[in-house]
Amino acid sequence: MLMLERSPSGGWHLVCRRERGKTILENQVRVAMILHIEMDTNTKDLQRVVFSTSGSGDDLPFIDDAIFEEPMTVEESVAEYKLLKERERKNLEEVPVGAKKANKHYLPWEEMMSDFKIQVSGVQEVPKDQEEMGPFPQDYKGILYSDILRKYWELFNDGKESMKGDRDTLTYQLACDLRHICDRNANWLDQVIPCYDGFPLEEKRKKILSALQAKSEGMPYRLKQVLQTLKSQQGVKACGGTLTTPPPMPKKLPPLIKLLTKNVP
Repeated sequence: MLMLERSPSGGWHLVCRRERGKTILENQVRVAMILHIEMDTNTKDLQRVVFSTSGSGDDLPFIDDAIFEEPMTVEESVAEYKLLKERERKNLEEVPVGAKKANKHYLPWEEMMSDFKIQVSGVQEVPKDQEEMGPFPQDYKGILYSDILRKYWELFNDGKESMKGDRDTLTYQLACDLRHICDRNANWLDQVIPCYDGFPLEEKRKKILSALQAKSEGMPYRLKQVLQTLKSQQGVKACGGTLTTPPPMPKKLPPLIKLLTKNVP
């Protein structure tokens, strides 16, 4: 957040740093989702978001000097502008349908939760032969999601699943990580992530939706570690070893490999 200012109409103007590569509307929806505050869908062009205060401290409780700085070069700004206009023209903005309509008091999370309930509730029936499997794959590149979850908690939570006291935070973190291997699909994540320790279903789904709106910068470190560990274990098992015993050494080795391994078991 860079600025908080009282509107002449009695509401508030909230100015936040925009996530690059995303339009003003996408960033408005992101902030509204995170803070659960209503937004004006009509205010999404540069002219509409330029405003000034009365100058009174009561009307301007917070302002960061960074709001006056421009971190992008002229060239970067030109390229960014072209990218965002193209994103708008090709309808690539990742926002709910209602965000494109005129609504001065829009609540994006309510629309997303409504769509989410309809999709997850089974209105679109699953074929009989998929009822046990569910509508989405149960594995990622041959690794069961149940194994991924088990290893995730083993590596990053001392082997303990999320429980009362941390399930709110850890469910959100888990959803942020798993979205990268669940096509950023809320329904898929809903299938994969359990309601840990009695976590209410609606609360879990809210965490999933918030995670899908969070900023993303590529495959998370935790998820990489989990997948790498599980793949290594699969490789060891495939060679005849176990999780505690390496696979047997071949009787005949190439000279260089023999030299490198002659002093190790």
